[in-house]
Amino acid sequence: MEKETKEEGLSRRSFLMGLGGGAIGTVALAGAAMPERNYIGANTSWVDVGEGTRAFLTAPQQGKAPFRAIILGHERYGLVQHTLDLAAKFAAYGYICVAPDMASHWKGDKAALNRGDARLTLTADQIKYYMGKGLDYLQAQPQVDKTRVAAMGVCKSGDYPLLLNSVRKEVAANLSSMAVLISART
Repeated sequence: MEKETKEEGLSRRSFLMGLGGGAIGTVALAGAAMPERNYIGANTSWVDVGEGTRAFLTAPQQGKAPFRAIILGHERYGLVQHTLDLAAKFAAYGYICVAPDMASHWKGDKAALNRGDARLTLTADQIKYYMGKGLDYLQAQPQVDKTRVAAMGVCKSGDYPLLLNSVRKEVAANLSSMAVLISART
């Protein structure tokens, strides 16, 4: 097992378990400031993907470019630790991942949003804008394989990849991690 860890990063089972395993602690972490973390197998940074939209960017520490990439939508709490952890897990598996903060331009109480005490309501156009900014950012990176960029939504953002792909055909795959698509957006 140790040899597998050194050569390939996380095991496939650990990665898949981690995709859903962080949700329980999300609410507890939401009110706390997001501490700087060192992730195994991932380089991380905060970037501006355009027009004042901040995003969390992760890249693999190993492997050779061009890398596959993912645009990751965040949960209803905003861009909290669980989403950052998911982005880092993708990097540990050889993907470049960008998670745009879709509350970047929101004037509400972000701490309350992160705790779940406030609600961020986005229109279909706003979702396409933020996810599109993430896609544009990835497409401009020389280390990204432009033909292998996917979009993923988690929980509240589960249908966001479908919205993005409705206007951006360069998205190679849509991933949704939620029980039910609960909204009909236009």
